Amino acid sequence: MALLLTAFMAVAQKTDSLQVLPEVKVRDMRKAPMDNGKTLQKIPTQILQPDIGSLLQAASPVVIKSYGPGMLASLSIRGTGAAHSPVLWNGLSIQSSMSGQQDMSLLQGFLFDHILLSTGSQNNLSTGGILGGSIQLGQEKIKTPVKVIAGIDLGSFHTQRYKLGMDLSKKGWSNRFRVVSQTAKNDFTYPDRSAQGSPLRKMDHAQSSLLAVLNETHYEYKRWKTGLDFWYQKANRQIPPTLLSPSLATQDDESIRLNAFVNYADSLRFVQFNSAMFAENLWYHDPAKNLDGLNHSTRWLNQIQLRRKYQHFSLQAGALHQLDQAGSSSYLKEEVQLHTAAAYLAAYGQLLKNRRLFWKTDIRQEFRKTLIPAPSFSAGMDYLLNRRIILSGHLAHISRLPNLNDLYWNPGGDPELSPEKGFSGELTYAYTYSKVNTLAKVRLTAYYSVIDQWIIWLPDNGYWTPQNLQQVHNRGFEWEAKLIHHHKKNTMNLSYGGSFTLASNEKAKNEQDLSVGKQLIYVPFWKNYIALALPYKNFLLSYRHSFTGGRYTSSDNLSFLPPYSTGDLELGYSHELKQHRLNTSLGIQNIWNVYYESIEWRPMPGRYFQVSLNYQFIHKK
Repeated sequence: MALLLTAFMAVAQKTDSLQVLPEVKVRDMRKAPMDNGKTLQKIPTQILQPDIGSLLQAASPVVIKSYGPGMLASLSIRGTGAAHSPVLWNGLSIQSSMSGQQDMSLLQGFLFDHILLSTGSQNNLSTGGILGGSIQLGQEKIKTPVKVIAGIDLGSFHTQRYKLGMDLSKKGWSNRFRVVSQTAKNDFTYPDRSAQGSPLRKMDHAQSSLLAVLNETHYEYKRWKTGLDFWYQKANRQIPPTLLSPSLATQDDESIRLNAFVNYADSLRFVQFNSAMFAENLWYHDPAKNLDGLNHSTRWLNQIQLRRKYQHFSLQAGALHQLDQAGSSSYLKEEVQLHTAAAYLAAYGQLLKNRRLFWKTDIRQEFRKTLIPAPSFSAGMDYLLNRRIILSGHLAHISRLPNLNDLYWNPGGDPELSPEKGFSGELTYAYTYSKVNTLAKVRLTAYYSVIDQWIIWLPDNGYWTPQNLQQVHNRGFEWEAKLIHHHKKNTMNLSYGGSFTLASNEKAKNEQDLSVGKQLIYVPFWKNYIALALPYKNFLLSYRHSFTGGRYTSSDNLSFLPPYSTGDLELGYSHELKQHRLNTSLGIQNIWNVYYESIEWRPMPGRYFQVSLNYQFIHKK
């Protein structure tokens, strides 16, 4: 939506001359259009919140359910589950083949140039089942011959983080390299509310380490472009105890992601072929319970897409084949595999002579050997009412297939599970005001969705098994307001946003089910965030505050976690000399020293500090 607002203001000034520029047409064809009627929010990367889960929790309506610093963090958008909102890397889903989810604490913001949030049901060539929203990770085109980035962050709880990056570009070749290494003991002090008097204790058995390497090599010749993207990640974590039980468990995660592509683009056509391989290993060891398991999975993906531009509209078509292979001692078979194919067709363009109505419609059909769900389709529009107001609407019907754990887990997996299916609709009002040195934007979205045959794991005959029992209704509002004011060489930024969410089960699982009509567990009614950045000469003072409402922890809504607010303060100083730039900062997280739990009986740290030093060299010629 923000991109559309900017484009509209530019086009309103000089429409004809902008449209004859060939580079504008080529750029439009290289990048697939976002869904009209949907919002796209850019999440700013920060030093204080290095992982993407923390970034989303601090600066978006998304709710992150975290087990502690550096520990498992799951994503919830508009009251849906983590499997309903894929994370896309260069357009490809990196959700686990086994669980269908992605641990947000393992994703480091330093690796990427942009992090985009799109909320609500939507269709996508590369993945199905987008019932909550999507997170898009990607890179911008390298614009300088040489760029070097290096940094070190030191903080409380023996936290150390080292970062190094290098961008190279010459005669069509470009290479982007990023590496992050992080260790932390996470030995913070917390009040133990499970004991009388809430005595202070120190968290133990919570150490974590992470190494992430990303390299993207691309070559561009005239209208052709090819590349190989490589992403390696390894994490070792001790599973911390809860307030009620000790823990000696550990978990090791390792993944390798490869993506090779070639594309052709001109002013009218775009053709791209992708071939990708994602491999993941997860080792879980718990000597107290005599558990020692290895889960491994590999995804092979081949995808082709074509786009053709006509006078007033464009067509997009694509097809993919995906093979998921996995092995686990907890599966019905030692090794399983699953073939999935999909076809996608979309049309988008403009209506009316004054080109104020933008529209898009699409349909996607998935195929499995024993299961063909109903097709997913969506339609959306953006109407430019005037220079300041945009009205948007979006409708979608989406299906989501069961994942490998749902089908093959032993005991409990059910190969006969039906796909989830959901219907959603939303309306958005966006207003933009600009005058001299001030820009203000306001956006309000109302939405409603119904997810039927929601897959839920329930105890049956002494073990847990997935069943298509729930029907979940999600409805609510999302809002965002931004104010940008320029004064001399300084720019003040103020932003505020939030959401109100009602997410309830409307279908009883059994005669004793007390969850009907009740709010889903760990879904807060309210989520609010505000951010202020005040620059002065070479200094920058920024403050972020996030409020998360109370969350029920039982399906009958009889037990709950209280709401909490956290604030982060950062003071930075930057010095630039020719091609060199040095940034230093002091950050205080949870500055008000609030005690809270994101997951019941798992304490989060109080106030803690971080010092950062970052260097950047840019050779422009």
